[in-house]
Amino acid sequence: MLSARVGAEDRRRSGESSTTAPYVEATCRYDYAVQSFVSAGYTYSLVETDNPTLFTDSKMNQFFVNVQACAERRDRRVGFRHGGSCATAGAAGGGR
Repeated sequence: MLSARVGAEDRRRSGESSTTAPYVEATCRYDYAVQSFVSAGYTYSLVETDNPTLFTDSKMNQFFVNVQACAERRDRRVGFRHGGSCATAGAAGGGR
């Protein structure tokens, strides 16, 4: 599955020029087993500083990866499936 979002936010400031802050997000997800998937993505945005009315924004590029693996248990006597256990791991990084 692939998804994307694009947009803009209008920012008005008293100590700096007002601006329109764009953002872009693209993600993809691959389901490799029941309740198990790998996802990855990229985002670009303008990040506000501590005081958005006085200072300028910083350009931010971020990448992420997420993995979820679930093990399913089966009851051999009657063939019922029971909720298994899941483990999730992720990593993210970014820079200006």
